[in-house]
Amino acid sequence: MRTVAVVDDDADAREAMEDLLARRGYGVLLIGEAERLMPILATTPVDLIVMDVMMPKINGLDLCRAVKDSPELRHIPVMLISGLTSTMDVTQGLNCGAVDYLKKPVEGHKLMARIRAVIGPP
Repeated sequence: MRTVAVVDDDADAREAMEDLLARRGYGVLLIGEAERLMPILATTPVDLIVMDVMMPKINGLDLCRAVKDSPELRHIPVMLISGLTSTMDVTQGLNCGAVDYLKKPVEGHKLMARIRAVIGPP
């Protein structure tokens, strides 16, 4: 089973993502605080990270860079989601190493198509 880590400080967004992914057969790891991601990834393998950009303490762009700067973790694809969708915002997200940048609120069918394109079926 493929596992997706969902990093978002919004509990409703995390739960909606969990419901969407679990119904389609993916394993889901929910993380509500961005600073918890790196320690969790040190012991828990995931196939994809889907994270919000705007979070307290550590934003998604900096967290994406941290994942991509880590020799042990850089192979994990990161997909960013955000309400910030200007050309500059999207470009910054992709330049930090993300494989995709989706507008929030994310349409379920679009998210699932992008996830299947990146990591395949569950």
